[in-house]
Amino acid sequence: MKSLVVASAVVASAVAFGLSAVPAAAVTLVDFTDRTIWSGSGAAATSFHDYGAFSVSVTSNPAGRLNFTQNYDGPAGASFCGAGGLACISDGLGITDDEIGGTESATLTFSRAVTVSGLHFLDLFVARNQSSRETAKVSVNGGSWQSFAAVNTGNGGYLFEAVNWTNVTSLAVAYQIGNDSSGMGDYALAAVEVTPVPVPAAGLLMITGLGGLGLIARRRRKPA
Repeated sequence: MKSLVVASAVVASAVAFGLSAVPAAAVTLVDFTDRTIWSGSGAAATSFHDYGAFSVSVTSNPAGRLNFTQNYDGPAGASFCGAGGLACISDGLGITDDEIGGTESATLTFSRAVTVSGLHFLDLFVARNQSSRETAKVSVNGGSWQSFAAVNTGNGGYLFEAVNWTNVTSLAVAYQIGNDSSGMGDYALAAVEVTPVPVPAAGLLMITGLGGLGLIARRRRKPA
């Protein structure tokens, strides 16, 4: 009986230690405006990158139409460039041409579950007459679409949206059709902010501890 009590205490301590020992993961900016990582178009386009703690695969609809070739054409010295976060070498991810429009879409697939905390868009404009706004739509893990509309006409059509989506393994982006009076409804996906969902060390410790408890129980039941 004493052995069982001691083993239980060890398991409890190990679990508590494991939970407290998991460090907070840093936010990673998957920056599609950084042409040193994401470049080219069509068959020559980058479609995969390993960020160490996770990797990202990108596919397009229509297939094979990723495009990262448009040079950044927003305002020089914009607050969101350089020290502000984005590389601003290109405008980011487009489909077929430099932007995502019409029925085009792209899907980001993560090698492990992540938390998505921010979305960055470029070339997402309010119509000149202010009557309509270009709008991106985003689907998490194949779920319902969520809309993000342009908020101003300047700053290169830049829009940042803070979100809090957990356990994300795929993210689809498309254009919300029928809301642009200028007839040029499209935008570029500039970047996505993600954090890998931590795998608690306590999980492994708990499995090991429970295995030890089972071994003790079996020994106690074994005849002398």
